[in-house]
Amino acid sequence: MDASHPDQVRRFKEVTSYSPSNMIMLIKAGVAFAWTGAVRLVPLSSKGVPHQPPRAVQAMAAYAPTSLGALLKEFESMDQTLAEAGSFRHLGNRPLNVLTSAVPLSQEVLAALKLTPEQGVHYKEIWKEMHDEEASWSLNSRHQLVPDADHYIQFDRPDIVIDAVRSVVSKYARIANPLWRLLAPSFKD
Repeated sequence: MDASHPDQVRRFKEVTSYSPSNMIMLIKAGVAFAWTGAVRLVPLSSKGVPHQPPRAVQAMAAYAPTSLGALLKEFESMDQTLAEAGSFRHLGNRPLNVLTSAVPLSQEVLAALKLTPEQGVHYKEIWKEMHDEEASWSLNSRHQLVPDADHYIQFDRPDIVIDAVRSVVSKYARIANPLWRLLAPSFKD
């Protein structure tokens, strides 16, 4: 679902000089003061993202003091994680569905990434190209553009995500067990 790509940092440098270093500084401050509980008072995202259930937003805020440490570790190890992920570009015949948000970047995202609208269009083109590549890593893949979903496809179009997961599970089960059709006739791709 609008997945990261091992080369995204390098490729996005064509379009933006944005660096998550400012975000890392804020997260470090949050980690340092998490023990106080004060982090819960800072609205990281008061509304969440579009179509995100309010209870999920409340849970994010409630668990922020305990989850910021893991978030910091994720940011700090991003280069290593992407490098390791980049070594797995041949997935054979493993079922793979790649879902890509096709909604233009919002004004908020453009501002956060310090992009002009034209650069935003180029950014999305690069994103699609990288997802095209990811889909090519398996001989048994499908790449689907989701024209009415933003980055969090699971909130905007949960039906498409569910269908993609079911398709992968069904295809994998058939590869792993040829009796799949007899065992689960009601399970559709």
